[in-house]
Amino acid sequence: MTTTIFLANMPRMLEDIVQTVLKRSPGFRVARQGGTTGDLLGAAAASGASAIMLAVPDPRAPFTNDPRLALLDNLVVLALSESGAEAWLYRLSCDGQPLPETSSDALLDALSTARRV
Repeated sequence: MTTTIFLANMPRMLEDIVQTVLKRSPGFRVARQGGTTGDLLGAAAASGASAIMLAVPDPRAPFTNDPRLALLDNLVVLALSESGAEAWLYRLSCDGQPLPETSSDALLDALSTARRV
């Protein structure tokens, strides 16, 4: 199974490093946002990404980049089929935790837990 990682708002050198690491790791596909402007959520959704990696001034407060990301916290979506015969319940949350280190292995381990909702 391939996990798509969406890269956004990264300085060129950091993006190059991250892309190199991800491309050498089986099971990952890289999608990226051109430039630093635009609709981050829309572009990530269009790419089919399971995870977004973005560079921000303070990783403890990543939602300053696109405040709409914080609006997803604790969002519940109940999706019904048009016939009403099937329903799926989704819970989205924006939980954060610091990683013990930023080595390639630590980042890959964190990204490997990404699952598409």
